[in-house]
Amino acid sequence: KVPGFTEGSWVKFCSRIEKGYPHDYEFDCADEEGSGVPLEALCDGAVDCSETGLDEMGCPGRFYCSPNSTEWVEQDRVCDHSKDCNNGVDECGTCQIDNLSSSEFLIQSKVVVGLTGVLAVAIITMNSVQVVEMWGMQCSTNAKATERIFLINLFLHDLVMGLYLLGIVGVGLVIRLKGQYCMLESAWRSSWLCSVFGFFFSSAAHGSLSTIALISHTRWRNCAKIGAHIRKRYVLGMVASVNLMNWLHSLLPLLPTSMIKDLFGTEVFFKNLKLNPFFGKNPINRTRLLMVYEGMFNRTSSDVYEIIETMRGVTSQKEMFDIEEIGYYGNTGLCIHNIFKEHGSYTIYKIAYCSTLAIVLGCVIVTYIGILIKQKKSMKKVDIPGNAGVQNDGMRQRRSAMKLKILLMIGSELLCWIPYILTIIYFESIGGKAPPLVFELFALIFIPLNSLLNPLFYSEMYKALTKTLWVSWRDFVRNM
Repeated sequence: KVPGFTEGSWVKFCSRIEKGYPHDYEFDCADEEGSGVPLEALCDGAVDCSETGLDEMGCPGRFYCSPNSTEWVEQDRVCDHSKDCNNGVDECGTCQIDNLSSSEFLIQSKVVVGLTGVLAVAIITMNSVQVVEMWGMQCSTNAKATERIFLINLFLHDLVMGLYLLGIVGVGLVIRLKGQYCMLESAWRSSWLCSVFGFFFSSAAHGSLSTIALISHTRWRNCAKIGAHIRKRYVLGMVASVNLMNWLHSLLPLLPTSMIKDLFGTEVFFKNLKLNPFFGKNPINRTRLLMVYEGMFNRTSSDVYEIIETMRGVTSQKEMFDIEEIGYYGNTGLCIHNIFKEHGSYTIYKIAYCSTLAIVLGCVIVTYIGILIKQKKSMKKVDIPGNAGVQNDGMRQRRSAMKLKILLMIGSELLCWIPYILTIIYFESIGGKAPPLVFELFALIFIPLNSLLNPLFYSEMYKALTKTLWVSWRDFVRNM
């Protein structure tokens, strides 16, 4: 009896079991003369049928990497987010890569792909129209000229967000045609194109919010008549400075230094894991790596890349330490920044990042509320005593319309960014790892929502839309 076999597991081997010598029974290796091997050699992990390998095929409790192959992995290593088979098939099939992706598709749901595509086209179209209109606009006052510069910058950032969404949909469709996303997943997430998409997303999202803060601040200054005549050169300098800081922030995680890669990187894999006797699983376990390094060299280091290079330098089989890096923007297949990363030193960056977002949002809210207060005071000065009359009614209607618009503008910013900040704080406080769905919701819904609403709120489209809705509602009521 061969240990580990159940009665039913023998059936597939029965046709090749014969009486033999010196063993009572042997397994026939088929096309080889004198090819019988003892039954104890079946499924023992060593190929005894040298030409056919039949003694190691179809064994119970194993996952085979391909049909008629002796390459296999244990069942508990299937769908463990680490490719153990040379062809990576152990992470394919029924494996769920994350919440929106599957082993076959970058974005599994056709509905999500369709909606994201529609959102991308809408964002690109609306912001492109506004950029063209603003570019050709002739401004009669300094205030309008100043705002025109800010608005062009805003719409360009939102246009980039639309291009990001369209790019992700395009990559998803290409992978859908090829099939088996699991075979391309690590290559895609570690690719330069994914990093480019991540840069687009980060610079567009933060650039848009920063520009809105500049717009709200400038509008408040004009309303309060504080340095109302801002020079064009000063405005261009502000826009250039904010854009430069935003681009540097988005490029920082891509700098090819060990310290930056260790701080911002997502995962590091050994490409030739089977050749490496020190590690049996990907991604690289930092604790295990430090332990092996300390044992080999009797010294410590916190630099993962230095450790790997040191180990590579003392072996003739240097390929065993070849690595594949998944950077900051490759945290998921949607290529967005890994702000939920777990790392001791990264906590300082999270605090600075969330504080900056809170300050920028606070600037937007405070300045717009200041505009409403200033407008209310102005209304009291021009109110006609006694019965208000037609003039006052018109002014109050305009004030109410502006108040609603400002509240909607503030609300849209809060809707997009407050959940994001609270989610960062939540996962930082509990010390847990954010699931991929969290990243994907912000990448495809919350943050891009601003890029759809901004050309509506910061152009004449809002007035035209509200007028159309009011006329439609009035006609509906009349027809009732």
